[in-house]
Amino acid sequence: MPWSRRNGQPLMIYSPLEQGRLPAGGALGAIAAAHGVTVMQVALAWVLRHEDVFVVPKASLIAHVDANLGALDITLSDDELAALDKDFPPPEGGAPLEIL
Repeated sequence: MPWSRRNGQPLMIYSPLEQGRLPAGGALGAIAAAHGVTVMQVALAWVLRHEDVFVVPKASLIAHVDANLGALDITLSDDELAALDKDFPPPEGGAPLEIL
C-alpha cells in the first residue's frame, strides 16, 4: 500500500475475507460483538475505511451479499482500528500470494 499511495495507484482487493477463515476471537470478535455484527462485516469495514482501496468480496448467496453490504453501515472507532491493526500487522517484505 505505501508504494501504491506514493504513486497515486488505487488498490483492488479481491476476496478479502480469507474465504471465511478469519479468527472469531481477538479484536475481530470483540468488535463484532460490541457492534452486534459478524466478524466478516468488521473485517470488511476495516478494509473499506481506505478511500483508495476497492474491495471485491466473494458471495455465493444473496444473504452473503446483504451481509457484505451491511459492512458499509459500521463505523469503527480509532481504538477499534488500532486494535485491528495490532492483530493484523502488514507483512514485512514481500509475501507470495496464496494459490487456492
